[in-house]
Amino acid sequence: ELNNVPEDGSLEFSYLGYETRTVAVGGRTVIDVALDMASDQIEELVVVGYAVQRKRDVLGAVNKVEGAELAQIPVPSAQLALQGRVPGVQVASASGAPGADVSVRVRGVGSINSSNEPLYIIDGIQIEGGLNTVSPNDIEDITVLKDAASTSIYGSRGSNGIVIITTKKGRAGQATVSFNAEAGVQTHGYLTPMVNTADYISIYNEAARNDNAMGGVQRDLIEGSYLDGLADVNHVEELFRVAPLQRYELSVTGGSERTTYAVSGSFFDQDGIIKNSGYKKISFRSNVQSDVKPWLNVGMNVIGSMAETQSIPSSGDGYQNNEGGSAIRYALFRTPAIPTYDADGNYVDLPSAYFGQGIYNTFFGDGYNPMGVINETDRVRNEKAVIAAANMLIKLPLNITSRTVAGVDYMSGRYRQFNQTWGTGGRINNPNSLLVENYDNFNWTFNTVLNWGETFGDHNVSAMAGFEAVRTTTYSMQNTDQNFADDLIFIGKGLDEQRRTSYENQQAFTLASFFGSVNYNYKQKYYAAATVREDGTSRFKGRNRWGTFYSVSGGWN
Repeated sequence: ELNNVPEDGSLEFSYLGYETRTVAVGGRTVIDVALDMASDQIEELVVVGYAVQRKRDVLGAVNKVEGAELAQIPVPSAQLALQGRVPGVQVASASGAPGADVSVRVRGVGSINSSNEPLYIIDGIQIEGGLNTVSPNDIEDITVLKDAASTSIYGSRGSNGIVIITTKKGRAGQATVSFNAEAGVQTHGYLTPMVNTADYISIYNEAARNDNAMGGVQRDLIEGSYLDGLADVNHVEELFRVAPLQRYELSVTGGSERTTYAVSGSFFDQDGIIKNSGYKKISFRSNVQSDVKPWLNVGMNVIGSMAETQSIPSSGDGYQNNEGGSAIRYALFRTPAIPTYDADGNYVDLPSAYFGQGIYNTFFGDGYNPMGVINETDRVRNEKAVIAAANMLIKLPLNITSRTVAGVDYMSGRYRQFNQTWGTGGRINNPNSLLVENYDNFNWTFNTVLNWGETFGDHNVSAMAGFEAVRTTTYSMQNTDQNFADDLIFIGKGLDEQRRTSYENQQAFTLASFFGSVNYNYKQKYYAAATVREDGTSRFKGRNRWGTFYSVSGGWN
């Protein structure tokens, strides 16, 4: 009992091995306080398969990355934030452009035709679209399972490794509001030095004189009146800019002793260092957990995002693909004597048209204007994604717990690419063309797991058994049209009806699985573990439909 405590005062509670907590009196005469164990007193736990284990008890190759590490770098996805943080895991952006696909290799490249991406699990739900939906600041931790001992519990889906993401949850106490803002700039690194116009002319004339000395066809030199009106442009540097990057995040967490909540939203905006490229994403998340009964806990987690990517042509010479020739490639080929724009602000394409003589194409080449390449092609990808998962934990007699998770992962996207006719005499992208692709991916997951653990003297035993069902449905439609006469650029408005195309595709498959594991250790020194999983897939028929995956491992500390 404490005396002379003011009603508007506060009390500080502390105890060895626990976190100190300050509580406002608020006129109360009786105050109940629960202290959290100090972080340095808590053994590190990792999510392994469908259970949580102390890291020292894990036999497989497992790495854990805390969310605080991931949030240190302003990147649009947690995949990029993983780069360099897990030994042996390779993370690379496909092109380095904002919003570009990110590849993650946990167990190297195991297939030429199939995907080598790991399986992603967010709060117990299988995710098809990687980690683009969830903000790095919303992640509590990421566990990467690498070897057969740790991945076999996921059966056929574990061949490329497993990435398990646990998102943040609320904590009991007063509401905590947190706001984080970051801003910065990006610029290019080392660029290949390009010759100026004087050096180009000197090198060209030297080569022409050497050729002429050999006899045969004589080449004109760049001299006399040919030197009039020449520009001096570094076409590579002209493509680049100092690009801003910004991220804003707002979160509210709190709750009572029985119910906790966490709500957050974020905005990420990144301009590309090459003009006319960029990426924007808005994401939100809501998590609620409640102890309905002493033996029953239920929760709901919802994550959503909307993203827009503006890209530029970036694929070599663009032959036989929809990417178009790389703007950097054209900039490297473009000679400095050709200006980017004429006096009226139009793109300069062929040197012969700008200088008025055909021989200028021989002097300076007929490659595309790189600024025209990035500005006369409109490429925009819009994607919306939602992940929703409900969970239920039941504490049963005999130290048994039952955990059930049901959830969905939905992603809808549209890609629109319009190639405008431009260049000398309309020679580039003639006729103009439009490509529109719409796609939807829907995935639902249901799993229920029983966990049991007991200690018999120096012997520690745990076991797990469960069932899981996963169904994935994908749909896509691609349409093309061309030769648009006005600004009504929509499928069906092109003048060349015979060259319109349409393609539609839909796929669906289901996976049903039974699995289990047993772990044993003696005095937390000698360890043994075994797992088994039986997978059945609708992709195969008859005797080939089911497969068994198992592992046995041992170790000591």
